[in-house]
Amino acid sequence: MARFLRKLEYCTNCETPLDEDCTFCPHCGQKNLDRKVPFWVFTWEFIQQQLHLDTRWWKTLSYFFTRPGRLTTEFIRGRRKRYVPPAQFFLIMGFFCFFVIVAFFNDSVDPETFNKGSFEIGFVDDTPADDNMVEAFLRGYSEEAKARPDEFIRKGLRQLPLVLLVTLPIYALVLKLFYIRRKYFLVEHLVFLLHIHTMLFVILMAGFLSGLLGWFPPWWPVLLVLGFLTYLILSFRNVYGQVWWKSTIKFIMLAFIYFLLMPTLMVLGGVFAGLIS
Repeated sequence: MARFLRKLEYCTNCETPLDEDCTFCPHCGQKNLDRKVPFWVFTWEFIQQQLHLDTRWWKTLSYFFTRPGRLTTEFIRGRRKRYVPPAQFFLIMGFFCFFVIVAFFNDSVDPETFNKGSFEIGFVDDTPADDNMVEAFLRGYSEEAKARPDEFIRKGLRQLPLVLLVTLPIYALVLKLFYIRRKYFLVEHLVFLLHIHTMLFVILMAGFLSGLLGWFPPWWPVLLVLGFLTYLILSFRNVYGQVWWKSTIKFIMLAFIYFLLMPTLMVLGGVFAGLIS
């Protein structure tokens, strides 16, 4: 590929003369490369630019899977250049998760077999709507889910990363209260939440991908859930540095609060995502 990455004698953007060893234009900053290349070279360069397929990705994935919480502690210590940014990592893995789940529903689920009554979301058809924005939003989603359940699921999955980005900062406040002696900034708690929810995307991908491939033994969901819980407890222990019994107790309490708080926050996040999408 190196023979296709030729440098030019001038910048194609601003026409500034360039030296042979000049990688970037000193005037406008554009990279000094001949863009007249074969399609496969252009495609590979595009993938590299979008995903930054360099050592950062391999190092990020290695730490992410083998050292729970390590990426967060590296971020807190200020070692950030060598890893993929947490929000970018979260969004890209969320995209792949969405792609796998949509492929699963397209391949395995017949929209006619949906139980449309399960999408009532607590409303009765003949109940008049009021002026409450959240209730009106839920009522609209309920009607959409009953009318087109397959499209409703795809839309919800498509908005999930954005909804989580809206709601996670609020839950980060809860973490800050639980670990107030750690003197971490709110953004550092948020980075921790981004990393563990990225692992949630990976677990979901593993489950739906195995279903898509037709390999789904009864013990597989149990193994995924136990693996995820173990990863969470290890992450809490490694990031916040408390003894095991304290980490476990706080994890249980935070999980309880999470399941109480997150449904409401995700509804509000869904309202926000629906308004801006």
